[in-house]
Amino acid sequence: MRLPFELWDDIFKYLDDGHDIYALARVCKGLRDVSREAKGDHAMLVRRYKTVKLTNLQSILNFLDLVSASPKVGFAVLDLTVTIPFVIDRDIVGGLVQVLSVVPNTKRLSLQIQDDDLGWASHTLLRSAHLPMLRVFATSLPFTAAVARFVKVHLKVEDISLSTLDATNFWHTTKDRETPPSSLRTIACDLRVLQRFRPMPSLTHLHVLVQVPQTLETICSLFGRQLISLRLGVLDQLPDLHTSPCPWSTYDILTSFPRLKFIQIHMFEPDFVPQPIHWQDKRDKALQLSRPDALTVAWVLEEQAWGTILEHPDDVRQLFDEAASEVLRQWAPYVDRVVYGDAGVLDTSVRFGKDGTFEILRQDELLGEDHWRKV
Repeated sequence: MRLPFELWDDIFKYLDDGHDIYALARVCKGLRDVSREAKGDHAMLVRRYKTVKLTNLQSILNFLDLVSASPKVGFAVLDLTVTIPFVIDRDIVGGLVQVLSVVPNTKRLSLQIQDDDLGWASHTLLRSAHLPMLRVFATSLPFTAAVARFVKVHLKVEDISLSTLDATNFWHTTKDRETPPSSLRTIACDLRVLQRFRPMPSLTHLHVLVQVPQTLETICSLFGRQLISLRLGVLDQLPDLHTSPCPWSTYDILTSFPRLKFIQIHMFEPDFVPQPIHWQDKRDKALQLSRPDALTVAWVLEEQAWGTILEHPDDVRQLFDEAASEVLRQWAPYVDRVVYGDAGVLDTSVRFGKDGTFEILRQDELLGEDHWRKV
């Protein structure tokens, strides 16, 4: 039955969800023309409310009042960040439960909140939450059964950042491992959390937040053949140079991680102690490798490390430039770039130029703290 365009216009105005608006507009050319005003209004809402940040109970209540007055606002939210720097109470948890129920199109969710020792807040908050469009999830909550279940049921999630294991004895009383979504390709967590998951054949990007001297061996045994990007975080304990296994060589990295395009190592001080990787080893020119892509090597320092060994930060940069040049000289074309930075942020890249000399680019805008995710 044909309806007048005026009635279709009213139907479009009645729709709250942009997905419904665009789906209906694709039915035919006539509806596409009628939908222009509704699509324009939705685009305006998305520009205004695409990103929402909540920091306390009052901001939560204000947002709920706004959605109550205009439900379309909730459907426009794509990126939701909750950052509360104290242990959340029942009022905040109740408010957040309501918030998660009115933002079904959220693609990025960050919960930087503190739970109590019993974990009731994370259990209550995540028990009934379901965001069918969720792609990225990050949380500071301990990795409890509730967090694991939340990750498991979101079948489209591609990128997760998790905290440490739950302090309770839950994980000590169960041997069951969690089954991650098949869509998962990027994860940032500590090694113990990583080992709570079943095999993840889709995983290509990994950030181990805290490392110990044997971390690299464990990662290689689990994901060595599939990783594209690897970031090793803070060293939890210094290696015993008398009992620790021999450091990995650049050749070991290139052969044990055949698909790897990027590896980043956190360094507390710019001293190039050969743990866990000896970057300054010499290459046997007779060794030939077969790799689909060249490797980028990244070194990152803590902020206070600049100038701790040498007198001036410029001296540290000169040291890194020289070390980077030597790595490239030894391992090109298998290693084609070295990048480094301080305060956890990469900002300088070194590579061979077209004329065979080294090009050093300061403040490289293509780098940054999350560069490992973009490789």
